[in-house]
Amino acid sequence: MFISADSAAFFSPDCDSASDCMTKAENLSNQNRLADAIDYYREACDEYRNKDGCYQAGVHYQFGLGKRNKAKNYYVKACRYGYVPACHLKEI
Repeated sequence: MFISADSAAFFSPDCDSASDCMTKAENLSNQNRLADAIDYYREACDEYRNKDGCYQAGVHYQFGLGKRNKAKNYYVKACRYGYVPACHLKEI
């Protein structure tokens, strides 16, 4: 059972690497399970410092769930970890 991204403090996605998290997130996103996908993108970002995971968490928060403040936080992390296209999105 998945818990929404709002309850992520109580849920730790089951992935062994950033790549594993990203694959699981992409599969969930393709199924339009955005809140579930965000949990894995966040894990890739927060646990493994994966710049793509940070960026995708931001995109899913901004456009999928309409949470701009959370999106901004993940764009900042993506920029910090070297995803240059996210650097101009920090100011959304």
